[in-house]
Amino acid sequence: MKPVNKYQDFLVIGTQKGGIDSITQQLNALLEKINHLPLEKTVAELNQTIANLDKLLSNKDTQALPQDIRNTLQELQKTLNGISPDAPVYRDIQQTLNKINHTLDKAEPVLRRLDEKPNALIFNDNRPDPLPKGKQ
Repeated sequence: MKPVNKYQDFLVIGTQKGGIDSITQQLNALLEKINHLPLEKTVAELNQTIANLDKLLSNKDTQALPQDIRNTLQELQKTLNGISPDAPVYRDIQQTLNKINHTLDKAEPVLRRLDEKPNALIFNDNRPDPLPKGKQ
């Protein structure tokens, strides 16, 4: 095709199919897809969600949650401070455990003896265990 022609006394400039035509087709396809989206339904559902969220956030219980969480964390901190090594309760527990360990250390020889000879509390150690006599 010639770059310039005449057609019925009109000047015709020759063109070739190119990138602009392809972009126009893609834009038309995109706009067609947008036109088919259920925007009204989506907006209605979004409005309903916002209304439900507003209702939830305006609830007094929901508004009290941050303060409740703060109070709980403060109580937890007090509890954890109560069991720190510097706390009186911790020292009392430590002393009690030390006493229990001391008592177990003293009882260990007796317990070992009873483990070796269960009747040691009943019979004298100097006497041998009696043997039952059967019919002869």
